Amino acid sequence: MFLETVACDHTKVTPYFIESIITPKGFYAYPCPNLVSYLIGWCNPEDNEYVLMGEHVSRKARGIYYVKTNPKPPYAQGDPRRRRKTTRAPTSNIL
Repeated sequence: MFLETVACDHTKVTPYFIESIITPKGFYAYPCPNLVSYLIGWCNPEDNEYVLMGEHVSRKARGIYYVKTNPKPPYAQGDPRRRRKTTRAPTSNIL
């Protein structure tokens, strides 16, 4: 179960990308240098560090980014800056 939560599931890349084209929510990622830093909780992004991923990704985005997703479709969780203000995010997977 733990590995399913933190592992990158490359088999979902195509469904994630397709959903990124059609969803109004969007897949928002944030930079973090490595998985260990992410798991420890050392990556606390500023609001301006989030990047919309998928079809609409900025060509300026560089580095390692982490995307929280829902375990089943629809995968997109939307803008985390909005979620933070309203409710707690559901259990997630990492792309």
